[in-house]
Amino acid sequence: MYNSPGISIVLISITVRIGFKLSPAPFHQWTPDVYEGVRFVRQIPTSISISEMFGFFKTP
Repeated sequence: MYNSPGISIVLISITVRIGFKLSPAPFHQWTPDVYEGVRFVRQIPTSISISEMFGFFKTP
């Protein structure tokens, strides 16, 4: 069970995410750029969802 590649990928992903949250080296150099670009990237799906919602309610 613990030797499956899926478990390994998940554990590596969790470790990297915790590393970004704590921002140890070398992540401390990338963290400001990541957090600065997140607002723009997050705004795209939000605006698409809102526009689809208004389009859904507008149709007869």
